[in-house]
This record gives sequence, C-alpha cells and structure tokens, in this order.
Amino acid sequence: MCAAVADDRKDDIAFAKEALASLGAGRVLLPALLLALFQSASCVAALATLPIAEHPDHSRSVAALLLLLLGLTACSVALLRILNFSPRPPWQPDASLWLFGLAIIASLFIGIAADLVVGGRDDLLAGLASGALSVIVNAPFAPWFTAIAVERPLALRPGDHMRHFAAWLPALLLWNLLIVVPLGQLFALLGRTLLAGAGGWFWPTVLLYGLLGAAIELVSCALASVAYRRVARS
Repeated sequence: MCAAVADDRKDDIAFAKEALASLGAGRVLLPALLLALFQSASCVAALATLPIAEHPDHSRSVAALLLLLLGLTACSVALLRILNFSPRPPWQPDASLWLFGLAIIASLFIGIAADLVVGGRDDLLAGLASGALSVIVNAPFAPWFTAIAVERPLALRPGDHMRHFAAWLPALLLWNLLIVVPLGQLFALLGRTLLAGAGGWFWPTVLLYGLLGAAIELVSCALASVAYRRVARS
C-alpha cells in the first residue's frame, strides 16, 4: 500500500514537472505576452464600456467581451499547438480554432453555473469552492479540447480522447486544484478591485491582472497538454 502511494506521488510530481518544463520553450513567449496584453486591454475596455443609468447601452460591453474571447481563443490555440508540436500552424484561423472557441465558451458557462451554485466569488471559501467545482466538471474534457486545437484532421470524437482516466485525470485534478483554483480566486479578487476603482494603483493592478490571467492560461494549457499526451501514449 505504501509503495503504491509513493508511486502515485512520484507520478503526480512527474506530471507537474512535464507541464512546467514544456513552458520553457522559446516559442511559448509570444502567445504568453499576447495573452497578458489581451487580458489587460480587455479589462480596461470592459471597465470603460460599463453601461450606466444615463447610457444603458450594453453593445460596447458585449464588443469588449467578444474581443477578449477572440484573443483568448487565438492565443490558447496557438499555445496548445506549440506545446504539442501540432501539424496545424499556431496562428491559422481554421475550423479547429473556432470549435475550440466554442469549448472555451462552454467552459465559461460552466464557471458561471458554478458561481451560481455556491453563491459567487465574493467570499473566499465560496470562490475556491466555485473554482474547484468548475475544474472538476471541465477536467475530463481537457484531452479532447486539446485534441480539437492541435490535431489534423479535426478531432470531433470525444471517445478517442476521453479514456484511460487513471493515467491522467487524478494528477490533472490535483494540480488544477492546487494551482489554478487559488490563482483564479486571486484573479477574481483583482477584477473586483479594478471594478471598485483601485485608486492610484489602477494601472499596476491592470498589469498584474493581465499577467496573472496569462499565467493561469499558460498553466492550464500545459496541464491539459500533459493529459492529452498521456491519453495518446496509453
């Protein structure tokens, strides 16, 4: 029993090491910088276009959200293709990219539903619970969503990638819960701080918001990529 537990721990550590080591590739730098830029710019745009009582127009806010989704999708797809040596060019706007965008939208709705279930992110424990619930629901789909972004021809069959769960799902859940969920709660806290004005710290907070958002996406993509490769090797 002790040997089995030790082997599981070694495997979990190997999973994290493989994910973090993959982020050392030089080609990762461009999508990482663009992710930070999009996160910061879209945050400023969203705050600048918030509807007010005198002008209750939501069209500009919707446009800012669409800009964020487009930038997030493009950078995430490029990152996944680079991390997994995809035959698809990193920045090619093909059917794979648009389908992955739908996957991101689905993940956002899962996050919103998790917030509604636990009561939002204003409370620390509720926010962590919401993030954990979202991760638990999304994690089994990670190898398939990664395959959608990187494979040619288009990976439309989830059954080809949602299998051999014991080889990757426990480690994927563990590191997402330990790394991504706490960072996500801090990210939400920074968003609320910016919404409140942030005073003289507005621009440093915007910069930190963008960098943290990029870091979350980098780690998420790296962990999902390891899960994808483990399914492929199984």
